[in-house]
Amino acid sequence: MRAFAAIIAGAIAIQTLGACGLLTESKPHTPFRITTDHAAYAPSYVINVAIANVSGADATYNLCPVSIQRRVSDSWQTVIRYPANGICTLEARLLRASESIETHVGVPYDLPDGTYRIVFPWLGDSTLPEDARATPSFTVSRSPIVAL
Repeated sequence: MRAFAAIIAGAIAIQTLGACGLLTESKPHTPFRITTDHAAYAPSYVINVAIANVSGADATYNLCPVSIQRRVSDSWQTVIRYPANGICTLEARLLRASESIETHVGVPYDLPDGTYRIVFPWLGDSTLPEDARATPSFTVSRSPIVAL
């Protein structure tokens, strides 16, 4: 009886692991590692963003325009677009495999407290999902930020 229970438990574990593998494989491949220098900012701070091409292939990019999105419930809403007039050059730059670039994005002084991310719409192939072109989320707060 114990042997039969062990076989059933093993079969369930294999099916569960297989299902997890399928879920993992269905997530989009992210060719960029995008990081910020901190996890929290105050209005008027400057966010330093590093973008590394981890895909193994060259990628094109243009860091204009840039969007700041705020987390509202379970979705992201664009609250700011840079430049404000929406005019950017159509220049495509090349980010070679394993190279990285840095950019700086200012936090507006009137940005309300909340959870945000920065999105680079012209980063990489146009078929990439927005999540693959975004920084990790960070908080903006008027409360003093204590560095540890």
